[in-house]
Amino acid sequence: MDSEPENPISDLLPAAIAGDEKAFAEFVLSTVPTLLRIARAYCRRSNLPSDLGDDAVQEGLRKTVVWLRKPSSQKRHPSEISLSWLVTVVLNQLRTYGRQHRLEKEARRSSQPLERSPVPPQISEQTEFVINALSRLPDQDRKLIELVDIEDHPIEIAAQRLGVSYAAAQKRRIRALQRLRKEIERLRQATK
Repeated sequence: MDSEPENPISDLLPAAIAGDEKAFAEFVLSTVPTLLRIARAYCRRSNLPSDLGDDAVQEGLRKTVVWLRKPSSQKRHPSEISLSWLVTVVLNQLRTYGRQHRLEKEARRSSQPLERSPVPPQISEQTEFVINALSRLPDQDRKLIELVDIEDHPIEIAAQRLGVSYAAAQKRRIRALQRLRKEIERLRQATK
């Protein structure tokens, strides 16, 4: 009688990564039901829409496969991937989606009309410099700073919205903040 392997994922994933479509289908069929149950339970406990759980499973599996296909000396070998490791990837994705969902919910709530005072708020000189300097940045740099530093989205979300990789977004943000500082300083010098 054949005994089942301890970790069927470790047998399927290397073949799936190598391009074996049958192994990939078996990998997905063997992991998705469990991952969906866990993700949906997390959504219920966290008061998140259940479709975020479905999205997190799909994105978590996609990220796992993409990550495993990248050449790297420090990553895990596909045979070392277990269901608990995949659950961790999915839960991390859910936490990211949860933060984004809460931020969007707060933004919708705060965009409702509020009673406004008849006197417009005074904008400080510093704020004017920042607004003017931001408007002079290239669109991608400005959008990235607005998403991450003003709207407080994680870089990962900003990268997705701008259609760039996480690493590219991190590098671009550093350069954009440096450009912003230089532009603010230039505007200050021009007003002296």
